[in-house]
Amino acid sequence: MEKFLFLGGDRRAQYAAKALIRAGYAACFAEDSQTWNRQVEECTHLVLPLPMTQDGATVFAPFRSVPVSLDELKKALKKGQTVFAGMPKTEWTDEVKSKGVTYYDYYKKEALLFANAAATAEGALFELIGATDTTICGSSFIITGYGRIASALAPRLRALGGKVTVAARSEEQCVRAENDGCKAVKLYEIESVLSECDALINTVPSPILGEKQLLHIKRGALLLEVASAPYGVAEETVKRCGLRYIKAPGLPGRLSPQSAGEAIARAILSVTEGTEERG
Repeated sequence: MEKFLFLGGDRRAQYAAKALIRAGYAACFAEDSQTWNRQVEECTHLVLPLPMTQDGATVFAPFRSVPVSLDELKKALKKGQTVFAGMPKTEWTDEVKSKGVTYYDYYKKEALLFANAAATAEGALFELIGATDTTICGSSFIITGYGRIASALAPRLRALGGKVTVAARSEEQCVRAENDGCKAVKLYEIESVLSECDALINTVPSPILGEKQLLHIKRGALLLEVASAPYGVAEETVKRCGLRYIKAPGLPGRLSPQSAGEAIARAILSVTEGTEERG
């Protein structure tokens, strides 16, 4: 019988394991001790978290007291096993593959990416409602970028009566935003609309805003960062400009771990049950 061993991860991993068990598979968590390597050697499939690592050296495992070194984990794996991981390190996965281990980056699956975007959008609404003294209805929002997360968030804000402007790099993204009922400007034109916003939500995981742009935003406005590192703006720059700042990456794992975990399980099952090729 195929056996899934979960090593590390947050509450999403707990719900993913439960979903695999409901699907008829054996699934358990590695013990919080130095015996984890024995369990790794005995499993058919190893499931690592999303992200696989935050420090580049150990498995992301906020609930473990005993850290798991990626180098030690690599030594414990053997030919014929399958590793599922979210956003794995390329160098590490190449070395694992050279041992005859199959790996799959489940975060590359489109269905999971869209599910994650929807959960992030709902989490962003939660953050906005909790951090402001006004309703979304009637408030003005600027969203930077128009990828999966932004295109999930914009219609939710508009459905609640928010006025949404999108600042995006490409013409295609601007057209899609306009088709979704938003006002759209190119990212280099963002200064022309910043004075209008009550909150700016960044979804671009790279530096795109500096002090020159932020000084156009009224003092006391909110900047909500939902992108991953290295983020869209430096925190010290935001504070220097008199803006309120919330850094909120990883919203699905924090606010909707069951939905996010079950989406991870579906991505894994699409591989084990043969509906998608392994990576």
